[in-house]
Amino acid sequence: MLEITIDRNSDQPLYAQIRDALQSIMEDGTLKAGRQLPTVNALAAQIGVTQSTIRRALEDLTKSGHIISQVGRGTFVRVPGEKEPDEPAAKAAGPKSQADPEFRAAARRVRNGITKSLETLLTLNQRSGLIDFTTGIPGADSVRAGILEEITAEALRKGHEQYQFCGNEPLGIMPLREVIAERYCRAGLEVHPDQVLITNGAQQGISLMALKTREQDRRFICETPCFTGVPNAFGALGNWIEHVPRDEEGPDMERLRHFSDGRQTSLYLCPAIHNPMGTDLSENRRVELVDWVQSQKVVVIADEIFNDLRVEHPGPKSLFSYLGPKKCVVVSSLSKSFMTSLRIGWLITKRNLVSQLGGLKRSLDLGCSPLMQGIVLALFTTGAYDEHLSQVTDFYRLRRDAALDALDRFMPREVTWTRPGGGFHIWFSLPQGYSSIVLYMMAIDHGVSFVPGPYMDIDHRFVNCGRLSYAQVDPDQIREGVELLAFAVRQLLESPPGDLGLSGLGDFL
Repeated sequence: MLEITIDRNSDQPLYAQIRDALQSIMEDGTLKAGRQLPTVNALAAQIGVTQSTIRRALEDLTKSGHIISQVGRGTFVRVPGEKEPDEPAAKAAGPKSQADPEFRAAARRVRNGITKSLETLLTLNQRSGLIDFTTGIPGADSVRAGILEEITAEALRKGHEQYQFCGNEPLGIMPLREVIAERYCRAGLEVHPDQVLITNGAQQGISLMALKTREQDRRFICETPCFTGVPNAFGALGNWIEHVPRDEEGPDMERLRHFSDGRQTSLYLCPAIHNPMGTDLSENRRVELVDWVQSQKVVVIADEIFNDLRVEHPGPKSLFSYLGPKKCVVVSSLSKSFMTSLRIGWLITKRNLVSQLGGLKRSLDLGCSPLMQGIVLALFTTGAYDEHLSQVTDFYRLRRDAALDALDRFMPREVTWTRPGGGFHIWFSLPQGYSSIVLYMMAIDHGVSFVPGPYMDIDHRFVNCGRLSYAQVDPDQIREGVELLAFAVRQLLESPPGDLGLSGLGDFL
């Protein structure tokens, strides 16, 4: 067993500590040339870190020439003069057929067909009397009565002529861009108003980046599961969608490194209060991610739409603070934290890209409604938004805690779920081999609904998972709804798992 110790309180990343320790025992002869290293699993278990952290350390040692990997045999301390084995040519690019237009067209038809079927299935939640855990937008009771009237009156009082009679500005009215930039600066980021583009919700920011990605023939990678509007926007504009699975800590870095080929790439992530998991990018995963992005021609599209809905400990710093405007595009809006119907969002990145995206936006809508922008400006400048956040935090904490308490009390122990730091989504997992699509149909019969996992993935995986959204459900209904769902789960688990088939229904019907 190798003697490797780490200091979790050190400012040096864990992977770097492990890398340096291994390098030291190689150079002092403790680990001799030609000797095989323990497996990644064994090292992770011994040291008490994730497998991804071990892989990151070994990646550095491979690049520095200290170790060498041999397919089918393992990883060895490199013998001086030993040649690096040839890399398989298709490692980063994937199967050759994926580049064929006919292949992609056929695959897109399969993806779209299943998506439409799932959308049809989800109309079952429109039945009256259901406790509905599918809705991912804030409820009317999360906003103080009268606040919209107050900020609208304030906007009209201060900017009657500007908001009603002026021509649209494609980048957004400057006072609003200044206020948004100031709010980010107060959070510790360096943002100038010229780096802010006002959009019709975060969805338009995502769509503009989809247009730019297609225009530049950039590769697009999307973490999964994720908000379905992201792959829908990129796919509708002709982008082929690559995917990287995500767990509670963040994207799978081993999978992401398959794309280390130097190609221009756009990468979509929801780093904080992730939809649908509700969890944050972990510190270890953030270090790995930032290192990889800096080494590649990658721009990260960081979706921060839930950041203002944190209900406990401070979250991670924005990826913008680590990557800067050349490597990061932030998209956000008020649609989750305040009111969906205002349709005002923003995009933050480098100045020249904001200008280019503003040109694309001009061709789409000439610019966002000045009146809506004026209302949002009043929301920020009067302090009404910060007052709202202080109240809505308690609103969602109460509902999250009610959901987690009910899951702890009623859900069978075979089921697991995330514990979100904010927002209004919980991601749960059934044992492998059981279908959330079957569970959804059983749950509807019991009077409760949720979003089956395959709906949150471009290729409709995560069949055993589902999303619970408690934004529009009061605490008493949450407890009752989770109890009803747990009853349906117990019924599902009474039968052994089987082959679910492409539909995810197996022999249910």
